[in-house]
Amino acid sequence: MAALTEVGARTRAGLLDVDSYEVFLDLTVQPVRSRTETRFRCREPGAASFADLAAGSVPGAVLNGRRLDPPVDGRLALPGLGADNVLMAGAEVAWSRSGQGLTSFTDPADGATYVTLTCYPSSAPGVFAASTSRISPPR
Repeated sequence: MAALTEVGARTRAGLLDVDSYEVFLDLTVQPVRSRTETRFRCREPGAASFADLAAGSVPGAVLNGRRLDPPVDGRLALPGLGADNVLMAGAEVAWSRSGQGLTSFTDPADGATYVTLTCYPSSAPGVFAASTSRISPPR
């Protein structure tokens, strides 16, 4: 995934206000599947931006009812934004061995398998579509 520059982050943060993320993980299938619904506002309707999504496979993404092209280099293009927007993105999530993202391990003490999800701004796009790190206060 291409590194997000400070200028790029400031530009996106100045353009978008995220109202909510809903992230659903289906741990009953392999690979694990995620579905993200992001509701956000754009200060300049008609502008374009992007969401970070670096999951192994992205079977589909829809912005305001329009199907989007697959992500390129971890970036999901968001063209023609409205004042209010809904992004729905599905992804197949790879298990991580680094402790970031989605991790599974078996505890030798009890033999049980545990799942952890650690999503720092740099690892979240491997699990779900992330549009900005700033969440807006409720309207």
